[in-house]
Amino acid sequence: MDAIEAGVADLYAPALKDRVDGLNSIRDPAKADAERTQAVLQNSGRQAVTPQMLSNFARAARQHIRLEGGIYRRDDLRALAQRVEVAEGELRILGS
Repeated sequence: MDAIEAGVADLYAPALKDRVDGLNSIRDPAKADAERTQAVLQNSGRQAVTPQMLSNFARAARQHIRLEGGIYRRDDLRALAQRVEVAEGELRILGS
């Protein structure tokens, strides 16, 4: 834009027109996707996941899957994790 205003770039140059057309062809579908997603969120009564929601979920999950003495509820843990790796002094719970 600055180059056009400064007279450095020709507004009617074919290369500039092709570039703008290419950018518009990317922007327009992305804008439509964003509008569709926003409409789905508004119409479904759902809301976006916030960092606070994730924090609350993690806190509740930690409280629910542990029994007294540090023992885990196996079935609940399996619902959250696809893989559990145990090493000396370390436990990694992996999942999507």
